[in-house]
Amino acid sequence: MERSTIIFILSMVVSSLIGYAVKLFLDKNDAKNEPEPKRSRPRSAQKSVDELIAQFGEPDDIILLDATRGNEAEGIILVYDSAGIFIINGEKIRKTDITDVTFNNNAVPYVPNDYQVVVTTNDNEKPPICLHVGNDANWTLQVVGQIKHHWEKTT
Repeated sequence: MERSTIIFILSMVVSSLIGYAVKLFLDKNDAKNEPEPKRSRPRSAQKSVDELIAQFGEPDDIILLDATRGNEAEGIILVYDSAGIFIINGEKIRKTDITDVTFNNNAVPYVPNDYQVVVTTNDNEKPPICLHVGNDANWTLQVVGQIKHHWEKTT
């Protein structure tokens, strides 16, 4: 191999390594300057249904959101019609604070459906509560219907 070819290859390797090091440095600095991402709601997956029932008492009804997470706080809604509250993601939500219940498909194009129920409250400080229900549109409609049935009992 000619000396000029070897020098050219080495210079390309060195410039690539320098470029990679600069990119890593810049990405690291950008990450420091970005604010922490906000979570829509605190995750309560570590709480089980039994723990929630022990905390809030025996519910009037349990709405199953996601059968694969049926024993987690994020997989169910506990309904207390007499008290006028829902326990959603382990958090107490008064029925009178709810302004809307709807659903949407959260999936990007060309991938399977990923439906979520969206519960909007009158608290402008908190974003809407998005509840994962899976890929079945009929199931999602049933869940929305159950939530609205119990919500309308108090409004």
